[in-house]
Amino acid sequence: QVIYDDPKSQSKLRDLESRIGLSTGDILDREKLANGYRTFQDALSTKDYMGAKVEDGGENKVGAPQSAFVAGKPPIAANWVKLTVRVTLGEKVTFGFRGNKVFSIQQMNAWVEELRLLGYSADYIQRIQDRILEEYRRLGYEHAAIEIYTFETTEDHRHISFQINEGERVKVNRIHFDGNIAFK
Repeated sequence: QVIYDDPKSQSKLRDLESRIGLSTGDILDREKLANGYRTFQDALSTKDYMGAKVEDGGENKVGAPQSAFVAGKPPIAANWVKLTVRVTLGEKVTFGFRGNKVFSIQQMNAWVEELRLLGYSADYIQRIQDRILEEYRRLGYEHAAIEIYTFETTEDHRHISFQINEGERVKVNRIHFDGNIAFK
């Protein structure tokens, strides 16, 4: 049984529950279950849920389900449990970029995705901004700046827009080699 902190989201996300990897009649494998929780959590983050958590909600001993009986004979397994999974969705966050001419939106989304795979922390907006500025500086846009705008579109959705001012590309005016006396 999967319990969401927001019950109205359950019908929208039902297809992701199979990522847990266990179904009725499977042997309870804690390692497989933990991997399934991580996979489910990653799937939620690809649906733009920031800070989603999938956790064990406990288990209750129950009798074997009717589907486990074969030709009226009881199943081999003696112990059966009803597993509860608790899902905390967090907030739904999307990103947008304006003012960028050097890098494409696809490239910037790839950087956001890369940071998502590493795991977002509380300062995820600052980390995304730092990553974008780092890429601009690598190409010589030393004075690039970003203004961040946050829009709450609904009670459970936030859109963060990065307004980018690329500025002028820095050019090398002169190179002076200090200490070179063997070569001219």
